[in-house]
Amino acid sequence: MTIVTTQHGVFLKIHSYGVLIVGRSGIGKSELALSLIDNGHSFIADDIIEIFVDTTQQLMGICPKALGDFLEVRGLGIINVRRLYGDHVILREYPLNMIIRLKEFTMDELNEIDRYQGMHSELEFFKIKVPEVTIPVGMSHNLVVLVETAVRMQQLRQQDYLANEDLAEKIVGATSRSPS
Repeated sequence: MTIVTTQHGVFLKIHSYGVLIVGRSGIGKSELALSLIDNGHSFIADDIIEIFVDTTQQLMGICPKALGDFLEVRGLGIINVRRLYGDHVILREYPLNMIIRLKEFTMDELNEIDRYQGMHSELEFFKIKVPEVTIPVGMSHNLVVLVETAVRMQQLRQQDYLANEDLAEKIVGATSRSPS
């Protein structure tokens, strides 16, 4: 018997990663998903994502059958992604590799974010940890570029590369070589 939990959000395949985009209702998850689909990424589920562990112990996200192909976008209503973009953008299920949390911040809260580390954490499903990145919304950010970059950065993190550590090493190396 497979145990399933549900999560609210939008689930996409971005740069070969299964990415669950979460955030409060009305924050722009579906509009962001539509932009990412338009950028060539694949759509899996909107609103309700069922999460389970497959036989290989991989965390998977799947779209409930009744909701397949549909995305609700405020102002546009319900759209059929398959009819608009074609069969090639639709996936029924995919491994869950990462979570992107969209969150609104006050200016004071934004100033408290570590500019070198970013906002990285983990969520756990069935004792499997999933990396999570929080992205501030509003302030005219290009969320598509930020999400695509967050995914690529996570891929580099899995290869044990951290840009902030690389920069720190270069600064230390440069300052240790400079004349006093």
